[in-house]
Amino acid sequence: MKCSKCGFENLDKAKFCIECGKKFEFPCPQCGAANTPASKFCFDCGHDLTQPSPAIPKELSYDEKIAKLQKYLPSG
Repeated sequence: MKCSKCGFENLDKAKFCIECGKKFEFPCPQCGAANTPASKFCFDCGHDLTQPSPAIPKELSYDEKIAKLQKYLPSG
């Protein structure tokens, strides 16, 4: 497991980064509670943490928004 703070590659069962000491916590996609890397279910709401989270849609840039809108305008 790669540390998000320093980039060090740790063991998958690590609770803290052995390079910088950052605590590994994974927010539940359902309720936001911080769970440990080994958690299979959220300790707060019981959500199944083994299921992949739905992809968060990225924010479109101004140019991408304009291009998307122009598809619906009549060409002339």
